[in-house]
Amino acid sequence: MIIRSIPENASSILDVGCGNGWLAKAMTDEKTSVISMDISSRNPVEALRLHPHPRHEAIIADVFHLPFRENSLDCIVASEIMEHVPDPGLFIQKLLFVLRPGGKLIVTTPYNEQIQYHLCVHCNRPSPSHAHLHSFNEENISKLIPQGIQDWKIRTFSHKYMIK
Repeated sequence: MIIRSIPENASSILDVGCGNGWLAKAMTDEKTSVISMDISSRNPVEALRLHPHPRHEAIIADVFHLPFRENSLDCIVASEIMEHVPDPGLFIQKLLFVLRPGGKLIVTTPYNEQIQYHLCVHCNRPSPSHAHLHSFNEENISKLIPQGIQDWKIRTFSHKYMIK
């Protein structure tokens, strides 16, 4: 679903929260560059090791301090990341800042998740399971879209394996 959503003419793709670099494996070719980015120091290094290519780069960075120029990327994919960040609205703004006009931002997140909390043994405070800080649906996602953004849509989809 994510790969099918990436525009064919995207020559630069930023994979926010790259994990093992699955997007770089699928998309890097002679006309498409992929930048695997993660806040983890391990994931970008591992993504490069697993998927070496002259047009695959990797960086350790966080979305709130992106090392890219304004309007510099054709497509940004942030798959299963937004539920982890403290300020989802700012998260979207920072990504849109580096997206070129006419570019595409693809964000996926669990849908209407029931966040469970456990008591932290260290601080004796509720701590969210899986480090998910937010749950999203059409209503609260639409509130995150900055004014002036006209061409956006929400699609819900499900991985059939996860249902079983």
